Order: sequence, then C-alpha cells, then structure tokens
Amino acid sequence: MTGILAMLLIVSMRWSSAPARRRLALTFACALVMVGIAAGFAGCGGGSSTSGGGGTTSHVDSITAVYSGDSTYVGSTSPAVAVTVSTQ
Repeated sequence: MTGILAMLLIVSMRWSSAPARRRLALTFACALVMVGIAAGFAGCGGGSSTSGGGGTTSHVDSITAVYSGDSTYVGSTSPAVAVTVSTQ
C-alpha cells in the first residue's frame, strides 16, 4: 500500500510545476520511508533459524527464594526449583 502511495506521489510530482531538485528530494524521502517500513515488517517475522533445527533453543535455570529475616521473622531459603526457559 505504501509503495502505491509513493508511486502516486512521484507521478503527481512529475506533472507538477515543482522544480526538479525538489522532486528529486521528495522521491528520495519516499524511498527512505518505504525502506524503513519494509525493515519494520522484516523484523516482525517471528524469528527463523538457518541451522535447520527449528529455531528454538532451551536451557534450565534454577530459581531460589531467599528471605533474610527481620526482628519478627527468622530468615529462610526455599528449595531450588528447576525452570526450563526456551527462546526463539
């Protein structure tokens, strides 16, 4: 859609009485906007892998809660819980 709008702008500028330098500047600005939008869409792909393995990796982390205590309650440490973390 953006490409079509940019092309219409370029064509309408060609028929206008604007100086050639201004038309060139607007054409360049439109090209930069289209590249920026295309780069934004390219970043929305959800990740891919070139290794052929599906693109996800995982590892196991250990989480422990520690409470140091205060004047009323004694400190304690919970047992470690293993959590599998997967990244895409």
